[in-house]
Amino acid sequence: MIKVLLVDDDLPNLRLLEAELEDNCGLKKSQLRTAQTGEKGMEIFKQEDFDLVVLDFNLPGIDGLEVYKKMKDLRPKTAVMMFSGYRDNYPGIPEENCAFKSFLGLDELLEYVRTQMSGGT
Repeated sequence: MIKVLLVDDDLPNLRLLEAELEDNCGLKKSQLRTAQTGEKGMEIFKQEDFDLVVLDFNLPGIDGLEVYKKMKDLRPKTAVMMFSGYRDNYPGIPEENCAFKSFLGLDELLEYVRTQMSGGT
């Protein structure tokens, strides 16, 4: 059973992602955890194992890139998708072991999650 951690500071967006993953990917509430800050996301990540992390690039406090690096230090094999709702350039995004989408469309996110659920890359 796949477990997903969603980290986004925008609560309505976080709830939308959660609902879409339940409705369109068949995930149950028990398979999803959410956090609104990088610090809270790291706290949850340290306590539980996840198959996938969906991580906003722009977070208050510790930004998404720093959270990504810390998560990869702890569990290098955990799949991470970083995203942003802004159409900016993001220097420092790792090219390996990280999917990144700027101004991510929901369909792209759902497809990525489905791919991860089926064991794809």
